[in-house]
Amino acid sequence: AIQKRLGDQPFLLVTSAYHMPRAMKIFESMGVHPIPAPGDFNDPNEDGVTSILRGKQLRKTEKAVHEYIGLLWLEVKSLL
Repeated sequence: AIQKRLGDQPFLLVTSAYHMPRAMKIFESMGVHPIPAPGDFNDPNEDGVTSILRGKQLRKTEKAVHEYIGLLWLEVKSLL
């Protein structure tokens, strides 16, 4: 359905940088090849060692685990 709508027309896929790998795989599995346009990058000024226990860091860990499980699920589905 998406491939029919978009055809070969290029389009930007805008999503958070942490979500981009899974989003790209999903779109590519539908036969379309978006141009990635990630946003919402991690703050390069944060010190990972001293900020590990902050709530913000725990939320980032939760997001990362969610994305890795999503990627794993896509791989499992492709094997079925």
